[in-house]
Amino acid sequence: MFYREEVISIYDDAYAASYNTYYLAPWIKKHELNVQNIKRIIENLPSAEKRWLDLCCGQGWHFSQFPSNLEKIGVDLSRPQLELARTKNPDSIFIQADVLDVSFRRGSFDLVTNFWAAYCYLNSVSKIKTLVGKAIEWTKEGGAIYFEVLLPEDLKSFNRSQYAREMGFHVIPQEADFSEWSYKDPGGIHNMTSPPLELFRETLSKRFQEVEAKHDTGFMTHVIAVCKC
Repeated sequence: MFYREEVISIYDDAYAASYNTYYLAPWIKKHELNVQNIKRIIENLPSAEKRWLDLCCGQGWHFSQFPSNLEKIGVDLSRPQLELARTKNPDSIFIQADVLDVSFRRGSFDLVTNFWAAYCYLNSVSKIKTLVGKAIEWTKEGGAIYFEVLLPEDLKSFNRSQYAREMGFHVIPQEADFSEWSYKDPGGIHNMTSPPLELFRETLSKRFQEVEAKHDTGFMTHVIAVCKC
């Protein structure tokens, strides 16, 4: 099944309704760090009128944590997820589309984000690199990119985590180094690809003078690129 059809199939009405139980409520510290990082980025953006694009935005949780004086645009494939996002964020714009198909003018946004390593669903290193390239193109001078990255080395320990034990979810390696993997939860089988950190560093450093990559001591590495133009 092609990744678009697979994502749409997984993120149906039932899965979207239970998403908070699986991925929002159990990860309070991670989401607090997301908010801290976003706040820091926004405070340092030079533009008076700030535009934020969230790729694979899901239910728009991150948008809901910030005031309406930001112009916020979210893109996601899942209709049920976006219906909930619109309810929670009446001040934001949401587009149902593949993030590789959507088009924006060069330099349209002050901040471009991708959380929960949702890029992994593209299931191809070349497609993931294309997405990062598009994010770079859409970021204006002086802007920033924030990708929450899930690395192969962190997947190796996932099945031993308290979260995996409590939820009964587990990762299945498709390659020995976990660069290709699948994940089983109530939504079904998620087929994923996790490139190494260097793909993000190398691609982002061509445009951004500062590329920060900090592990959150859980499973995510928070990659923030800032253009000091």
